Amino acid sequence: LLDPAECSPAQLADQLKNGALDLAPGSGMDERDFASLRAELLASYPMWFAVSRRGALAGAATLAELRQAEWLHTGQTDEFHAFLAGLFGRAALAPPRRVTRCASQTLFYGLAANVDVVSSWTELALHGARESHDLLPLPLLERPPERKLCLLYRESAVLTAPADFFVHCVKTAIRKQQEQ
Repeated sequence: LLDPAECSPAQLADQLKNGALDLAPGSGMDERDFASLRAELLASYPMWFAVSRRGALAGAATLAELRQAEWLHTGQTDEFHAFLAGLFGRAALAPPRRVTRCASQTLFYGLAANVDVVSSWTELALHGARESHDLLPLPLLERPPERKLCLLYRESAVLTAPADFFVHCVKTAIRKQQEQ
């Protein structure tokens, strides 16, 4: 039985460990984001910073123009702050002070599309078959780290034949999508 739900990495790990889930897709910048689980890399996706096409930031082309903006992210706060410090530091700029973590993907998209914030998105989300008409990728020289899509299991997981076939179908679909 599939019960799709939006979960944080910590919630996924808890549900996998306690047996509420047998397997789950998860994404992060590194498979080590799921250190307490067995993580099988399925795909890597290039990332872009983006802003709302309708917002005041739509014309921004440099980090200096974005320093006073609100930056929105979904990952680990410490890692994102360190990433921004390095990104802005290499441009000899102080990092932005307004950085907000949003755990809900639905809310994240709503804010990114309708409010003046800088957010990061996979190339697939911005340029794929379902291209976002709400978000404008920024032409910055440096982009966020790639996002890794992993299939997560608890360390001791032994899949049933139907679950193993489902995993095979997921891997086949991702491989076909990447070949396009």
